Amino acid sequence: MFNYFKKLFVGRINRAQFLYAQIILATLTIFAVLVATPFWMASTDFLAHYILPFSDGGAQGVFLFSILAPIFFLAIWLLFGFSLSIRRIHDTGKGGWWNLLLLFPPTQIWLLVVTGQKTTNSFGEEPQPNRNIFGVIFQGQLPLMEQRQKLRSMKIYTFLPTIFSLAYLLAIFIFFFFQWVIQDIVSLFLFPLLEGAAYLTLFAFLIWATRNAIKNRFKNITLVAPLLVGIATILLILYFPYTTKWLVWDFNHKLPEREKVVAMIKEGKLTPNVSYNPTLIHLADTFDTLSLGGNDIVVTREGGNLHVFFFTFRGILDNYSGFMYLEGDGTSEQPDFRGDTPIEVQRMADHWFYVAFN
Repeated sequence: MFNYFKKLFVGRINRAQFLYAQIILATLTIFAVLVATPFWMASTDFLAHYILPFSDGGAQGVFLFSILAPIFFLAIWLLFGFSLSIRRIHDTGKGGWWNLLLLFPPTQIWLLVVTGQKTTNSFGEEPQPNRNIFGVIFQGQLPLMEQRQKLRSMKIYTFLPTIFSLAYLLAIFIFFFFQWVIQDIVSLFLFPLLEGAAYLTLFAFLIWATRNAIKNRFKNITLVAPLLVGIATILLILYFPYTTKWLVWDFNHKLPEREKVVAMIKEGKLTPNVSYNPTLIHLADTFDTLSLGGNDIVVTREGGNLHVFFFTFRGILDNYSGFMYLEGDGTSEQPDFRGDTPIEVQRMADHWFYVAFN
């Protein structure tokens, strides 16, 4: 691995290679940012609220995770960017202290203009004009690709497609199981991009798995397994009740905290605190994720009975759903919603209902 990174700064590239490689590197970086940012926001928030404990140590872990990972990806981009610039400087026959010019942004323009030496210099032979641009960026192949033949001789290599497939299945399952949480994090408008990316990767995965299975004539089970996993993934997406299972999990997991909020409202410790709506209470960070869509709850009193609504989905206008606490007729199978007509009602426990409005 060290030898590979060392090799990144050895050799020469000409102006055309430098230009095309920088364009491709910039395009890859922009694409990665556009695709990865929503995933990054979702994973950081999910880590904070569902994986790490609600403690100072957990908060510090989320902070480090959210800061160090972007720095890591930035370092990778700078690594290959500096590699291209240094090899372009080498093409002019210069090196050493001349590399300090890279600290000044105008140097990149100079590297696009200055001609290279037409003969072999101390940094290598004159660059070949038709060299593969990805080969220019990565200076050949990445270390793992160079070691592919060596890996093939190891027994564990035969199980890598199956291991990768199962890991992919798990990732898809987690994504769709927590899709409402992810949608709340990245916004209602960005989520379709994530969902589209998930289906696109599934389509690419199926093509790869089918190709491998056909290429080996369905004889090697370790190469057929990815295709079976891909089919299982499609069946899970089509038939597994993700939303229902997530609602049950969310209700049971957060019921004690929601009941604590209801008790505080009854005791007068929590009162409406949103200026533009006298029925809204914005919950403190200590009760984060109890109500999606901003962590607001709706509090009303109908006929002297307390009604508290926690959002599980807060859409546009009247399209919303959530868990509702009903004080009076909370033991009824058909509670009175005082004029509102829900499209779905499901009793979760005494005084608690899942309700969807449209």
